[in-house]
Amino acid sequence: MSSKTAPASAPATRTKNPLRRLYYWVLDWGNHPMGGWALVVLAFCESSFFPIPPDVLLIALCLGARRKWARYAAACSVASVLGGMAGYALGLWLLEPVCLPLIDLLNLHSAFARASLWYREYDVWAVAAAGFSPIPYKVFTIAAGITRIDFIPFVLASLASRSARFFLVAWLLWAFGERAKTFVDKHLNWLAIALVVLGVLGFWAVGQMGGASSVKIDHEKCDRLVAELQSGDIETRKAADLELQQSTGHYAGFRPAADSEERARGIERWQEWLAERREADGER
Repeated sequence: MSSKTAPASAPATRTKNPLRRLYYWVLDWGNHPMGGWALVVLAFCESSFFPIPPDVLLIALCLGARRKWARYAAACSVASVLGGMAGYALGLWLLEPVCLPLIDLLNLHSAFARASLWYREYDVWAVAAAGFSPIPYKVFTIAAGITRIDFIPFVLASLASRSARFFLVAWLLWAFGERAKTFVDKHLNWLAIALVVLGVLGFWAVGQMGGASSVKIDHEKCDRLVAELQSGDIETRKAADLELQQSTGHYAGFRPAADSEERARGIERWQEWLAERREADGER
């Protein structure tokens, strides 16, 4: 999957900003003979952890070889869905050792709480929206595994939304021919930076929608809900966890269907977080 010479990408002057340097490094692959394979790797990684959207490299490659637009779009779509499946596996099997430390490190509790609530309300339509829009797809792939939504519908929704996005981008570059090439050649760096900014804003938007810092906590109610997490009835646990996330905008990694030991650890995380909030709110 080799690529022809693509438009010049990175400027001569290198920035010290680590995210900008990472972006230029990605864009430089548009000039590399192995750029097509780099697109596959980038699309796969972006679906579970990498911050730079694959559209950046897809645009550069399509401009360098517009007749291959469909091939690049297909490769990007398939690799992105496979990466989404990897994100699903992370959430399903590695919640405590990998996902929760990452959520803590990046302070993504409110983002995952929102994604979890969207899955409960909209099911796979949530991942379909994230797959096509600037909403961070990686949050929703991992959250899909955490909440254990049906795997096959998840894959189909991911395939439909990711394909729609990448084929649309590549087709526009092919359809508008030289006009698109002239415009994007001139503004490629700014367009790519805009895609990165949209991704960052997507993270921010998901996190701000009902984020924990903006919610007034009813501690008496939350203590009652945490006690209900210990119920022997799974539906009671599900309802209590859902209401806790809705009431606090926080995600503590509690899974109602997990075994008793994992549930106990999840309850402990809720209790610790609520104790911290109670202290921050000045309550005793």
